[in-house]
Parts: sequence; C-alpha cells; structure tokens
Amino acid sequence: IAGSGSNGFLDGAALSARFRNPESLAINANGDIIIADRNNNRIRMLDSSYTTVSTLADATSASLSLPRAIAVDSTSNIYIADTGNHRIKMLDSSSNVTTIAGDSAGYGDGDENRARFNEPSGLALDSTGKLYVADYRNNSIRLVDTTASYSAPQVHTVAGRNAHGNTEGVFGRGRMRRPRGSDRDSAGNLYIADYDNN
Repeated sequence: IAGSGSNGFLDGAALSARFRNPESLAINANGDIIIADRNNNRIRMLDSSYTTVSTLADATSASLSLPRAIAVDSTSNIYIADTGNHRIKMLDSSSNVTTIAGDSAGYGDGDENRARFNEPSGLALDSTGKLYVADYRNNSIRLVDTTASYSAPQVHTVAGRNAHGNTEGVFGRGRMRRPRGSDRDSAGNLYIADYDNN
C-alpha cells in the first residue's frame, strides 16, 4: 500500500514513496497510518485513502534521531520513542513537537527533568493517557504518566528495574533482556517483546 521497495526518502504518491527502515506503525482517529521511519529520522503519514505519503516531523524540525516506535491517542497526538536521543516526544495536532520525558542516556525515574531512558524502543498507550515504554538498554518497562501535566509528566519503572535477566515475578523480581516492543489489550494487560530472551 506504500513504498517503492527502494531504500531512500521520497514523499508523494504512495507506491512511489521511499522509506529507510520503517519500524513502527499506529493508526489515528481518521484512519491515517503514522510511520516511524527510523533511518530517515522522520515521522511519516500515509493518508487513509492510501494515496499520499507525507512527512510530519524530521531531524530538522523535531531533532529526531532514529525514532523506533510511536503511539497515537484519541485526539491524534503522536508519541514518539526518539531512540537515538533517549527521549519521549509528543507531536501534537498543531504540528508542535515537545519532549515530555528524558534528556540523555541513563536510568532514572521522576519528573521530566530527572527521568532518563536508554534507547526507548517500544510504546503502548492506555485509555487513561498512561504511556508504557519498553526501555531497551535499561531492561525495563517504564510508565510515563501524561495525565499529570504535559510539562512535567511523572516517570515510573513498572517492571525490570534496570537489571537484565529472565525471571518471572512481581514488579522488581521480574527480569527481561532488552525489551523491544509492547502493546496493551482491552483488559489492560501489557504484552512485551522480550527481545534478547527470545
């Protein structure tokens, strides 16, 4: 439905468009497909009629670096795992991009200024506006509570606690190794692709 099959960058007619390692998709309320085009450092959109590909944000306008995952809320705000910058960003319906959590590579919970991620690589958004992040190199699942305030969302670790392994258990006892993707079901369960534990 989109892409010429040739590596590169080109907006325009869907089947002529070019991508470079598109890695994640989400569908907004209008039925448009939002694409994390990782190695082009762009967020792209295929319109709901599958006719046109356009760029919504890029390395120049939004300082993106290797965006690996996206999630879209009910008002079409787009959350971005800006993997190479170790940040979580939001692209709003007015095309403004802001960092909502993270700063530099590391590990730390807290508000926007204290929270640290290390290659966030998967996102899942629940119906209350809480964003779950597969924090790849921290071997953890983090929660960004965007409902508190977009200017200072709170970040908490909900599984893994920055220690790799392969054990089951409640909260801090559970271990994973480089979680890469995640999604939620209608009952609120969170599923995790535990990448290096196969």
